[in-house]
Amino acid sequence: MLSIRDLHVYYGGIKALQGINIDVNEGEVVALVGANGAGKTTTLRSIFRLTPIVKGDIFFYEINLTKVPTHRVASLGIAHVPEGRRVFPNMTVRENLEMGAFLIKDKNIIKNNLDFVYSLFPRLKEREKQLAGTLSGGEQQMLAIGRALMSNARLLLLDEPSMGLAPLLVQEIFSVLKKINEEKRTLLLVEQNANMAFSIAHRVYVMETGKIVLSGTTQEVANNEAVKKAYLGG
Repeated sequence: MLSIRDLHVYYGGIKALQGINIDVNEGEVVALVGANGAGKTTTLRSIFRLTPIVKGDIFFYEINLTKVPTHRVASLGIAHVPEGRRVFPNMTVRENLEMGAFLIKDKNIIKNNLDFVYSLFPRLKEREKQLAGTLSGGEQQMLAIGRALMSNARLLLLDEPSMGLAPLLVQEIFSVLKKINEEKRTLLLVEQNANMAFSIAHRVYVMETGKIVLSGTTQEVANNEAVKKAYLGG
C-alpha cells in the first residue's frame, strides 16, 4: 500500500532522514517509534510533501507521491492527524468534521461517515455545536481523528495521538484506533508511548537520528533487549 524507498530529507545542513525504507501493507497498523528528533514526524510530513525531499521515492500503490503536489495527496486516500491536534478552534465540532469531508460530494457518504465518527466518539456528538477551541485535550484529539476519518481515507497517518493526555484517555484513544483498524483502515502511527503503540501494532520500525535501526513484527521488536531498555521500561 505504502512504500518508502531510500528517503533523504535535509533541513539546511541537518540530515533529518538518511535513506529510510518503510513498508505499510493494507490492513496493518505499523508503528514508528523513537526519541524526540529521530525523524518520525518528518517521515509523516514527507508523505504529504510538506518537507524538502532530497532523494528517494514514496509510493502509494502505484503512485509516486514525490511527484504529486501536497493538495492532491489527500484526494488519493491518505489523511494526516498532526501532532498537537490542529483543530479549527473557532469552528464547532460539527464544522470541523465537515471540513474533513470537503472533497466528498455525496451527502449520503458524508452522513454515513459522520455517524461512524459519532459511534466511535459519542462525546463529539454531545458537543457537536460546541466550539472546538473549548474542548479538552482528549476531546480535541478525538476530533482530529474524527476529522481524518471523514475523508474516507484508506491510510491514516497519526502523529503522537497520546501526547499530553491522561492515562485513561490514552487507553480510550488507542482502543478506538484498534476499532478503526478492524474497520479495514490502515494506520501508520508515530508514538513515543511505545507500550501503547506496541499494544495495537502489527509491525514496528525503530528510528534513531534519521535512520531505521530495527524493524520487524511487534513481538520481534519487543523482545529486543535494547528496545526493552530504551522504550518499554525493561
